[in-house]
Parts: sequence; C-alpha cells; structure tokens
Amino acid sequence: MSLYRSLLGERFDRLPAVIREVHGEERFIPLEGRGDVDRGESLLARLVGLVMGLPASGREIPLHASVRREGDRETWMRRFAGRKLHSSLRAADGLLEERIGPARLAFALQALDRGVVWKLERVTGFGRELPLAWFEGTKASEFESGGAYRFDVRVTLPGAGLLVHYRGWLKREQ
Repeated sequence: MSLYRSLLGERFDRLPAVIREVHGEERFIPLEGRGDVDRGESLLARLVGLVMGLPASGREIPLHASVRREGDRETWMRRFAGRKLHSSLRAADGLLEERIGPARLAFALQALDRGVVWKLERVTGFGRELPLAWFEGTKASEFESGGAYRFDVRVTLPGAGLLVHYRGWLKREQ
C-alpha cells in the first residue's frame, strides 16, 4: 500500500489523478517542470538554508524530480537548476513525516477536491523537538491545475523571517 493511501484511506481515491499517480504504487516516477524559489535574506535564514541544502532564489527555474518508493516510504530527489534537495517521507503515528537534512517535520494530511494540504504538527531538529509556534508561517500544499502536479511550500521562522518559498509544477518526464 502506498504511503498516501495508508494515511488518507478512501480519501486517496477522490484525489485528482495526477496526485494519485505521483503518490501511488509505482516504484519510480521521473518528473520535470519549472519552479520559482524565494530564499530568506537574513543571516539566520541563509545559515539554515545552507545547512538544509535549500535551493537558491530564482524564477522559472528548470526543475527535475524523482519519486522512488520502497514499501510505505517515498524518497524525493529534486534538482532546482542542478541544485539537489533530497527528502524522505514515511508514516509516523498517523502523520506524514518528512526528513530533510537534520530536520524532521510531521504533517497531518487534509485531502481536498483539488489536492492535499499539509498541516504541520511537529518539528524536530538535530534530534530535539522544537516549539511548533516557531513554524506558524509554514504552509505546504499540492494540487492539480491544468493537468499538472503543482506544489507550494513556504517555511518561515521567528527571528529569521522567510527561509524558503518554492512553488511550481511538475509533469511526468516524456
């Protein structure tokens, strides 16, 4: 059973086809598209961005991604204009846990007609749980528009402001 199906149950079947394809049963899916990235300018935002391997700012950046599935886990490899951003997803206590560098973020998934909203429930950094209030400005969603898989991810921190905001679209590589 795929990760999303295990977390969303029958709600998975009501998601748009492109979302079901990206998070379905297939072992490997290559994707390509374009994205816009805004990186925070504060010293703390730049430092955290460096540690996390976040992509550089830019518009209409060529984006290549792949989703690799092993059991109930998904590994995402994204390349924004050649710069890699790797994360792994798994189910943990009924939440979607994403691991990016030294951070683990746990999200409750809300299935909607057009896609999925990720609601942040827990953050751990370097093995220590961090106050959720620090991440109130964190928003993530994935949805279908024009037949493409679209995403919108925004992460902020108090004292640092914007860490990163990346959004764009992906389609299966031809």
